Amino acid sequence: MAITSKPTDVPEFARNDVVDPTTGQNNVVEPPESKKDSGWSYLEKPPRNWFNWLHRLTYLWIDYFNQFFSSTGQFKVDEIIENTTDNGVEIESVILKDGNVEVDELTVNDDVTLATGKDLNIQGAGRVKHDGSNVSGYSTTDGVIRHKRLNIDDWNMDSTQTVNIAHGLPDMLKIISINVSIINDASSAIYNFVTSDSVVAGTESISYNSTNISLSRKTGGTFDNVNYDTVPFNRGYIDIFYVD
Repeated sequence: MAITSKPTDVPEFARNDVVDPTTGQNNVVEPPESKKDSGWSYLEKPPRNWFNWLHRLTYLWIDYFNQFFSSTGQFKVDEIIENTTDNGVEIESVILKDGNVEVDELTVNDDVTLATGKDLNIQGAGRVKHDGSNVSGYSTTDGVIRHKRLNIDDWNMDSTQTVNIAHGLPDMLKIISINVSIINDASSAIYNFVTSDSVVAGTESISYNSTNISLSRKTGGTFDNVNYDTVPFNRGYIDIFYVD
């Protein structure tokens, strides 16, 4: 259903208490409970001050709910007040307390984008930070261990032994480890680059300098064949773990 346009006016009515100089009655009088239960009777002419009470209360409730919605229908909350100091506010298993959000389980359907300079604190897992690349972090005594994933992109491993990929990190000495995954041309399997050789493990090599990560496959090894020669094709991924 399409959202209708939000009215610009609220039906303000009987906002002020006024005593009639002739009758001495207030212009707004709450009807008795019996009248609230039964409503108007046939041919009844309700007192004006009962009608004013009904109109005023209707106006006040509309005005109250109006503050929570923007002109285009978005729900907005300026302030959340704790129900108790210890428990915070719970909304469908999500706890909001002291400016933090606590959830039992975090499900991400799409990308999560954090504002510049903001971290996502996950209890038991440390921090996750977004700085323009896919970076996650875990707290340590020496800093934060971060993870960065790079695409290898084109690499005809059948004809080209070595490929260089820029890692984009400011300090290569902060790199802790590098894992490389290789995808075959059929995209039917992913192999660990340095342990996949069935005869001699570790004959593939990974090295790096201040600019690039260098991958070199073994001549005559697992990846030196036509199952790894398609281009253009993302040959796999480089996962870098480093301290920040």
